[in-house]
Amino acid sequence: MATKSRAELIRRVLDRLQVTQTGQNPAAEDVDQVSQNLDTVLATLASDEVVYIANPDEIELAYFEPVSVCIADKMAMDFGTAVSPDDLVAAQAVLRRMQTLRPMYTDQQTSYV
Repeated sequence: MATKSRAELIRRVLDRLQVTQTGQNPAAEDVDQVSQNLDTVLATLASDEVVYIANPDEIELAYFEPVSVCIADKMAMDFGTAVSPDDLVAAQAVLRRMQTLRPMYTDQQTSYV
């Protein structure tokens, strides 16, 4: 299965925040800022039951774009930009739907009353 790396995610987040121009490499400070906060933002997305990314170094392609929108939204204030609320709601809806369609591979818990 094809995946994207943590570095590619950071670059995409910076692109979404319009920190970089087309064809330019992002500043090292910007990359460090996103990198330092990435795990915290992913943990927040998991605790909010939006999406759980087990390994940020191997992000499935289907999750990549919507996750980048969510992370860009969480980082937007640090860069003085904003993500469209419509884009954020759509990305979260896609991620939640994808999470609910996946098999859990756990034992079903039953209750006999």
